[in-house]
Amino acid sequence: MTISTYQIQNVLRVYGKQLRQGKTLKQHLPSTEGTKDKIDISADGKRTAIIKKLASEIVDKIAHSGPSNDIEAGALKALEEEYGSNLRVDRDEATNKFIFKVIDKQNNETIEIVSSEDSDFLKQRLEEIAKSRIDDNMFS
Repeated sequence: MTISTYQIQNVLRVYGKQLRQGKTLKQHLPSTEGTKDKIDISADGKRTAIIKKLASEIVDKIAHSGPSNDIEAGALKALEEEYGSNLRVDRDEATNKFIFKVIDKQNNETIEIVSSEDSDFLKQRLEEIAKSRIDDNMFS
C-alpha cells in the first residue's frame, strides 16, 4: 500500500487544524480545573460541630475506660442522678453498642443490665449532658 504525499499533507493539515481549535476552545471555555466548591460555616456552626464531636468522644471514652476528668465524671454523675441509680457504661465489642449496668457502689457488683432500648436512650441522654457541660466550659 502506497501513501501519496497529498494524503500525508491532508492528514497533517487536518491534525494541525484540530490542534488549533482545541487550543482556542480551551481559551474560551471557563476552566473547571482547580475550582473547588467552597463551604463557609458560621462560627456557631463550627462551635456546634466541635461540641458534638467532643461529646461523642467523651461518651466513647467513658464506655471504654470510665470517666477520667471532671467533665466526664460530672456527665456520668448527672446521668446517674436522673436515672436514680449508680451506672457503669460498657461497650459490646461484637455489636459496638453501649451497655448500661446498674451497679452497687459498695460492692461494685452489677445488679441489673439495662435493656437495649433504655441503653440507647441513656447513651443519647449522656451525649446531651456532655454537650451541655462542654458548652458551659467553652469560651465564647
